[in-house]
Parts: sequence; structure tokens; C-alpha cells
Amino acid sequence: MDHAPTTAAAFVIIVATGVVARAVTAMRSTTLTTAWVWSMASVVYWLITLCWPVISPGTKEGVDDLMWYSVALLSLCPPIAVLGARRPGAAAWTWFVILPMLAVLGWPMLTVLGSDLQPGSFQLELPQLIGFTLVLVMGTGNYVGTRYWISACLYAVALCLIVAPLSTVTPASLTPGFARTLGSLAMGAAVIVPSLLPRRSEARDPLDRIWYDFRNLFGLVWSRRLQERINGVAQQREVPVEMTPLGILWKESLSETSRKEAKDKLEQVLRWHLRRFVDAEWIDARMPPPSSPD
Repeated sequence: MDHAPTTAAAFVIIVATGVVARAVTAMRSTTLTTAWVWSMASVVYWLITLCWPVISPGTKEGVDDLMWYSVALLSLCPPIAVLGARRPGAAAWTWFVILPMLAVLGWPMLTVLGSDLQPGSFQLELPQLIGFTLVLVMGTGNYVGTRYWISACLYAVALCLIVAPLSTVTPASLTPGFARTLGSLAMGAAVIVPSLLPRRSEARDPLDRIWYDFRNLFGLVWSRRLQERINGVAQQREVPVEMTPLGILWKESLSETSRKEAKDKLEQVLRWHLRRFVDAEWIDARMPPPSSPD
């Protein structure tokens, strides 16, 4: 039996684990720390499950299926955690959304356990697959249109591949070993690709830079809500500016003095609304300190 594809997949997942571990520095000053914890747990468990046939040869097929399905469920948690990453409810999101989601989607795992607690044949019916797919689209779809859209697509493909062998509608030609190896490669690529992307130019206006960084980190859902609120406040304060998906749009030509005053007002609005997502240190690293104590 050729173990080269599995070895390559394990190597890619090991590299991805290192990338995720290093990301903790960037997450510390944001509300994405919970999403990082789920990410670290899922990638480590993914590696263990991938190497399990070598660690424990002769494992029953039912055990392998349950392990891979639990990998898929655990991997759903990071993108769903992002959708609840706003203070003060970020801490409660895990208890009231993520854990109930795991309980509902993981219920089929309990139904295949026999009286001796040994798993039998495990397959997902169409309603269960639909539920899993809806959650997956909701989580990864949040990053479509951002800098990480390629990773989001690879992430979704990876989870679909490792769940596909458990489906009753999957073609017989897609063997479990091939699907899970290919899914592992896709998952590793999803994690590694962002670290290879070139950084944006430091010459970009600080306000644009912080808007892009927030949009890319937190996705479309939160950036859209933030965009609407900031534009509403800017209109109330008569600041001739509009936040758009492509950056900050100045509605009219301003003198240097007027533009500086408008930027100061916009900076204060940004800091006020971002306090629910990031610490002041995260903002200060991307734009100058506020020009006034207000």
C-alpha cells in the first residue's frame, strides 16, 4: 500500500498546526481568541485522526468514521465562533450557540453505538447532510469577498471531502482513504495560503488599513454591520465620508485642514465602534493615537 499521499497530507497538516499556533499573537488583542482556540483544537485533532491508522492499526471502520465526522464537527466551530465575536456576548456564544450546534449535529454519532458501546456502520442521511452543509456555508461564506476567500473555499471543500464518504449519496468511486487524504491537503492549504499572501502596502492611509484588516479578520457579517453604523454616525456628524467594501470614499473635495478634521472625527467613530471587537493596542498598531482625548 502506498503511504506517500497520507504522509504528504500529514506533513501539510503539521505545517498548518504551526501556522495556527503562531497566529495566537495576532489574536490576543481581539475577540477572536475563542475562534483561535477552536482552530487549534481542530487542527491538532485532525492530525491525530489522520495518523490514527498508524498509531492504532486494525481500528474498526466504524471508529474511523466517527473520528472523521467529529473532526468535521470540530472544524465547523472556528468560523461559527467568528460570527459571535463581539463583546459583551462573545464569551456566552460558545455556551448558547456552538455547544448546542455540536449536540444537534453530533447526535447521529450516538445512534450507532451498540449495547457494548462499540460503533456500528455510520452513515449520514440527507437531512443531516443538509444541516451540516448549511452551517458550513454560513461559516465559510462569511469570508467570501475578503482577502481570505481562497482559504474559505478550500476550507469548505476540505470538510465536504471528509464527510462525503459518510453520505448515502456519495459515488462509490470516491473511496474514504482518497477523500480524507485529499481533504487533509485542502485543509492544510486553506491554513497555509494566507501566510503566503503579500502584505498590503504600508503607505495605505491608516484609516483604510484598519478598515481592511477588520474586514478581512472578522468577515462580511460584522464588517457590513460596522459599515452601516459608521456611515450613519458620519452622516449625523456631517462628515463627508462613506465606508465601502473597497475602502473609505470621500464624498467631496476638502482642503487639507478640513480633511484632517474629518479624519479625526472618523477615527474617533472607528475607535468607538471597534471597542466591541478589538483592544486599543490593536488599533494603535495600525493608526496614530487619537488627536484628542475624546
